Amino acid sequence: TYSELLANLTMKLDKVPLTYRDFFNNNIERAKGLYGNFVKYLNEERYYSAISNLFVATYILDFLDTLIDVYVLNNREVLNELINEINESLANVKNSLFNVSTDNLNDISILAEARLRYYEAEESFNESLTYLRSNDLVSAVNSLVYCKWRLVTVKTWLDFIGKGVSINVSQATIKELTEYLVLYAESAYQYASLLIGGGRSANLDNAGEFLSKAKELLNEGDYYASLSYSISSIAYSLTAIHEVYTGNLGVVIENLKDVVYIAYGYALLNNLSVLPALSYFERAKVLEEEGDYLSAIYFYELSAVTMRSYYLLRILQGNVKTRSEVSNLSTTSPSIITTTSKPEVGTPTTKEVTSIKGQGIHDILNFLILITTLIIIGVILTLILSKSRVSHT
Repeated sequence: TYSELLANLTMKLDKVPLTYRDFFNNNIERAKGLYGNFVKYLNEERYYSAISNLFVATYILDFLDTLIDVYVLNNREVLNELINEINESLANVKNSLFNVSTDNLNDISILAEARLRYYEAEESFNESLTYLRSNDLVSAVNSLVYCKWRLVTVKTWLDFIGKGVSINVSQATIKELTEYLVLYAESAYQYASLLIGGGRSANLDNAGEFLSKAKELLNEGDYYASLSYSISSIAYSLTAIHEVYTGNLGVVIENLKDVVYIAYGYALLNNLSVLPALSYFERAKVLEEEGDYLSAIYFYELSAVTMRSYYLLRILQGNVKTRSEVSNLSTTSPSIITTTSKPEVGTPTTKEVTSIKGQGIHDILNFLILITTLIIIGVILTLILSKSRVSHT
């Protein structure tokens, strides 16, 4: 598909006025670079990052190709066909997605990610309609094409259902833990907002948006998606704190790796694959190597919070391996399993969480609050010691 889009787009470039030619050429080169990263990471068996780069590259080319038809050539028929195609795809994917029912903890972690991506696609489609009403064709096409490819990732995530070890967990337990994770996300967001004060942070903004969606979905009874949105909100809040108050991001990254290793040790002994968490860990390592430390911190946080959240679900089922049994696993790097992407997608037009059998939910909440408090104290101590306030873009 990438190659076909590139060939088709190349043939159309002569129809683009010189005024817009640089924009198209620059974004084509960006897509080629991303495709090169896809090949590189695929050969290195870093599958999440590979597919992430392929997703963005394909999305960019499809956006440019459609933009020529709709904006440059003023072909509204192409736009109407795309809207109808995506409308039908949204309905079909929603039907497939919400007909999937599982009590398997490992499958729940995948289903939660798939639902989050569906809601992202749905939101993007609604945004496109808003843009159309204001006659902003460029933004409308961008949102439509993003929705189209986001729906593809939903279907890809669903392909991993049923691949892991079966660990039954009741829907009542999922509901209860999700309710407390939403509260935890709100506490983390409030802590971050308090510490940052009036400062601006895109990560804090994202934390607030994901928290709002988590609450909305909780009220609607979609506990899987609410769980995923809560986890993402927590990761964004913690990243926002590091962004504003931490001087040495490299030290933060090394500490976060230790957290993930320990969490993975618990998961490994309890038959938890938690595919999303492993995928996010891989992505974090790649971003760290690329020098994008703040994005790496977000994905390390996301991996850690995801792994710990599903481990807490495992705790509620009992028969959980204890701390002493994983003491020797804290230096073992997780093995990354093939998955799909959660890429960082820009808009080409403008920008580019003690395991004791039978432990109750209230004890878990207290545990979460304790962890949050310790994190905040650590950040404050770092601030006092560093005497610096560093902002990262």
